Amino acid sequence: SDPPTSEDALARDQESQDKSDLDTLPVGEHYWDTANHAPNLHVEMDAGFIKDWVQDYSSDQSFKSIWNDEKLEPENWKHDRRFLKDQRGLLFFLDEDYQPRLCVPKTRRNFILREAHESPLESAHAG
Repeated sequence: SDPPTSEDALARDQESQDKSDLDTLPVGEHYWDTANHAPNLHVEMDAGFIKDWVQDYSSDQSFKSIWNDEKLEPENWKHDRRFLKDQRGLLFFLDEDYQPRLCVPKTRRNFILREAHESPLESAHAG
């Protein structure tokens, strides 16, 4: 038998990769929804607090143009975007693993830091 050629090796590698590629999901009608779950808040925000928070995005220099981008509306959003807006108007950044991170307007940062560090009941960490 003839020794294997580089073309044979490439064909075997491709065949092996096709059979064992466990990192891919079948593309179907709900592919994006299956692979990327909607963000979940681990704290509860009342409707008034959310309304004020969303209003703060429109005046925040870091988030104003992003929040006003119609491409980020839930019905227009595409998977190649790094920001998304949920149905309540809250803005999220998608990190390198596409995990949603809530965007905090500048006017809310001190409040969040105080809650995370000084709350006697629930805090991010002690101290």
